[in-house]
Amino acid sequence: MELTDTARDPYRTRSWDPGFDGCPLNTSATDYPKMVSLSIPKTSDVYDRCMMYAVNYSQLLSDGVTVADTTWPKTPCRHGWEFNFTDVPYSTIATELGWVCDQAALASVAQAVFFCGAILGGLVFGWIADRYGRIPALVGTNTVGLVAGVATAFCNTFWAFCLCRFLVGLAFDNCFTMMYILGE
Repeated sequence: MELTDTARDPYRTRSWDPGFDGCPLNTSATDYPKMVSLSIPKTSDVYDRCMMYAVNYSQLLSDGVTVADTTWPKTPCRHGWEFNFTDVPYSTIATELGWVCDQAALASVAQAVFFCGAILGGLVFGWIADRYGRIPALVGTNTVGLVAGVATAFCNTFWAFCLCRFLVGLAFDNCFTMMYILGE
């Protein structure tokens, strides 16, 4: 698994738009738990990752409501997500591009594209090795892997990321295979 590229950090809906002027609560340590419990549906002591209550929070707070009513209408997240960076302490492409909720499968699709590249790479670079020699094939796999690996860091769309991962996959196994064959 390519943890550094497609890891999905635990996340949940952002309970409030940070720039919402009408929000009577702030994100201080005392107000934050109130904000979360009032705005995010909870099931079996776990807050929903992708839904929030569709209510007027300012009105609820001015009316003194402190506990969410499970019959309130729900809506998909409107203000993005909050990610927990304790297990994976850095941002990933999944967090940067918001591959969560209805787009959570994109990380798995990108990983599948990587392995499709690895399958095709075995055929392509195997043919190159047979036709032109092992050294040119090894240089080719390492060059493709280097360029695509560096380009992966600059991807800002799903399809660009998939293309780079496909090319990295194309070269990935073959870098090692050529070394083993040359060693014999």
